[in-house]
Amino acid sequence: MPSTTIHFLSVACAALFVAYVALFATTIFFATLTTERSALVRELETRVASLETEYFSTIAQLSTIDLLSSGYVTPTAVEYVSRGKGPSVTRAGEQF
Repeated sequence: MPSTTIHFLSVACAALFVAYVALFATTIFFATLTTERSALVRELETRVASLETEYFSTIAQLSTIDLLSSGYVTPTAVEYVSRGKGPSVTRAGEQF
């Protein structure tokens, strides 16, 4: 083999080895990042679950209150606002 071929193959092997090490390091980095993110998601899910529990216990307490004894009365009629013909955006008294 000519010496240029050996030199070219040596450089190619070195470049492939450097690329392999870089890709390996990148894989480890992203695996660590994924693990940290999944731990953060678990922590947030725990916080959301505790907030849901607090919410449902508050709703249960509110459901047991007798509104008539608190002075509230049952409405005689219920009416809803009808929707206009088209969508509108109001800003500072102007309608677009």
